[in-house]
Amino acid sequence: MSRHPKNTPPPERWDLLDKNRVPTGKTLRRGEKRPEGAYHIVVLGWVVNEKGEFLISRRCPQKNNPLLWETTGGAKQAGEDSLSAVIRELQEEIGVDVRRNRPVFLGSRERINGVYFDCWMFFKNVPIESVVLQQEETCDAKWVDDARFAEMIQAGQVTRASAEFFPLAKGWRDLLRKKEDFASLSGKNKTTHHGKEAIVMEAENTEQKEIRDGRLKQYFKSLFNIRGDMMSYEEIDRMMLDNTVIHGANMWILMLAIFIASIGLNVNSTAVIIGAMLISPLMGGIMTMGYSLAVRDLTLLRRALIRFGTQVAISLIASTIYFSLTPLTEPTAELIARTSPTLWDVLIALFGGIAGMIGNTRKSKGNVIPGVAIATALMPPLCTAGYGLATGQWSFFLGAMYLFLINTLFIALSSALVTLALGVPYHKMISAKSQKRINRFIAAITVILVVPSISAAAITVYNSVLDTNISSYINNEFDFPDTQVVKSSTDKSKKVISVSLVGEPISGDVIQVLRSNLSNYNLENYTLRVTQSTGTQTSAQPDYQKLASNAPIIFSKLSNCCCGVMYGTTGQCVVLIGNTTEEVSEEELTSIKNWLITETGTQQVEVYFYAPDGE
Repeated sequence: MSRHPKNTPPPERWDLLDKNRVPTGKTLRRGEKRPEGAYHIVVLGWVVNEKGEFLISRRCPQKNNPLLWETTGGAKQAGEDSLSAVIRELQEEIGVDVRRNRPVFLGSRERINGVYFDCWMFFKNVPIESVVLQQEETCDAKWVDDARFAEMIQAGQVTRASAEFFPLAKGWRDLLRKKEDFASLSGKNKTTHHGKEAIVMEAENTEQKEIRDGRLKQYFKSLFNIRGDMMSYEEIDRMMLDNTVIHGANMWILMLAIFIASIGLNVNSTAVIIGAMLISPLMGGIMTMGYSLAVRDLTLLRRALIRFGTQVAISLIASTIYFSLTPLTEPTAELIARTSPTLWDVLIALFGGIAGMIGNTRKSKGNVIPGVAIATALMPPLCTAGYGLATGQWSFFLGAMYLFLINTLFIALSSALVTLALGVPYHKMISAKSQKRINRFIAAITVILVVPSISAAAITVYNSVLDTNISSYINNEFDFPDTQVVKSSTDKSKKVISVSLVGEPISGDVIQVLRSNLSNYNLENYTLRVTQSTGTQTSAQPDYQKLASNAPIIFSKLSNCCCGVMYGTTGQCVVLIGNTTEEVSEEELTSIKNWLITETGTQQVEVYFYAPDGE
């Protein structure tokens, strides 16, 4: 192995292309800043010997990515085509002449920062002692088999571009060796590369074919390109590092958001809760945790965990203080909704985290981040947990913290997945054993958190289907011209459906048919209980004592009822008074009044309820 003498070549100039690989007619001097939206081509040359080994070279210490191994390559210079460029790079950097060897084009991939990588393969036996290293470019070269190259990639000893193309190169090498022998694969071209008639996968000029045949593919690729408008890796790193910094403004915003969300939950205001979620700074720290796992940066992960733990502690303290002081202590629907997470909450966190990480790594953020903050709802569960602590209701605390942990875990995991998809380089290489241990730990935590949510989702679905079946049964089967349902309820623990009727009584035979029809609605395990009252609709005096006795039977929330007539300037009015320990909804109140109207035959009815203590 020898070296080229040192020389100082003139600065390279590169042809600039647009995003569809169409030349713009402009060039760029190496080292100058590339215009926005412009691309240039970098070529890689895979040399394969008769044993199927790859020839790789090592970068000099003074170059970027110092001392890493790679397949030989470099930038296509102005005026060159892709094939000419890879032939030149192989000759210059390792002294391998492939002008008379058959080239195989493996494909082209767009990378961020305005680079297209064109990958070529040549079959040629090259004695290692004949390799000539280019001074200040390469410092070593060797042949490696698949297993050794894979080990070097795992150990972080190979450049990222070569590591990414390795599976593609290996697959094409194996496919071609099955179809043809080595002598055929390494055979001469019809002409030299200067004639531009290289045999490329038994096709015509590859670059032209790529442009002509790949436009539809390029359209869909650009349509779903996750790296479009993406920040640079350095900008993403800097943003994630900023997310771990704890400073006063952040903490004040967090506490104010907590107070706003707590008030919204306390007064059952969805709009106020959404406002709190929009200003909450919790999302950034969670995304940084996922990002640090993906790039294997445990120091960054530790910093993100410290900041996140501090934020959670402050949030719990602030919300607990608020709910300890507020005079409104009854749980609202918004509070209750944060205590029973299901599989759908897992999916919302997963999809929301993916959308959030993609949006957060764009140069222009758009409206993705606010939408994700609302969808994933990190702030309300923390406030609900504070409510549980303040009121001593552990079911609220545990249920809300479970929802918060689900959201946190799956936002972090989805952030890690997006980071890997974006190809962000590892910050540190760790052993396969350590990586496997980390993966197992993450998988175990994921399973522990997901299984209860799946069970809760199954119960929710079951109850929803059951409620639909019961509603359909009552609406379809209890359709009588002179009888109407005034009240229906279901005791799912005892599997009893209770229906209260007024109007013309239905016979026992009809009730028996109604019971037999339960199986048509998958309710065969349920028992039907029918309570009937006859509407008087006459001038005869109603039996008010009987009405008072029947009211608690028909309307289970009522007790100790009395019923009678009051006379006033508007005439007589039937009044029902009773005790109740539960809140009676407007719909239930309307049902009670309709029942009284039917039973008494008068439109003037009033209903009053009192708590047992007389309040």
